[in-house]
Amino acid sequence: MALTEKQLRFCHEYALDFNGTQSYLRAYPDSSEKAAAVGASRLLRNAKVQRTLGRLLQRRQEAVEVSAESVLTEVSKLAFADVRELVDDDGTLRQLRDLPPEVAASLASFSLTDRDGQTALSSVRLADRTSALSLLAKHLGMLQGETHRHLHAVAIFTPDVIATMTDDQLSRLEVAQTAMVTLQRELGLVKSKDNPGIR
Repeated sequence: MALTEKQLRFCHEYALDFNGTQSYLRAYPDSSEKAAAVGASRLLRNAKVQRTLGRLLQRRQEAVEVSAESVLTEVSKLAFADVRELVDDDGTLRQLRDLPPEVAASLASFSLTDRDGQTALSSVRLADRTSALSLLAKHLGMLQGETHRHLHAVAIFTPDVIATMTDDQLSRLEVAQTAMVTLQRELGLVKSKDNPGIR
């Protein structure tokens, strides 16, 4: 027997944010919060749901290769971009195509103008360096009162693994996923709240 439409919707919702209770509420909108928590736990132990989640997560993993390390690399580009690389020896803004990749990646916006019959950069605005440094400092545990463990690997939770997890472990997984999605939104790596696919 195949999954019901609501069970399939739960799978798709869960694959987006790993929040069982919220995924259940979106798939079964008439449910209470308490019933959603119980229902999500029950569905996550269902073998057909596990297989469907496995396929969905496998497809997503293949389509998007994002790790904590790649996010940190991009944040580092924002934090440590050398503004001297923006200009030539005479102080003129370089052509966009001539900027080093790490400096080009740090641009928040730019304006173009016509200079001697050629299109050229007329102004640039760099990404917020302070925010990028703050994110890095938080990650490295450099801010007082903050503790952090470094994560430099991609963790994949297959349906088989999820099926063996306790309710407490599932709750912690949901919290971790929510934190990761929030960080991705802060970094502009997700399109929108409703469609958190990576850009």
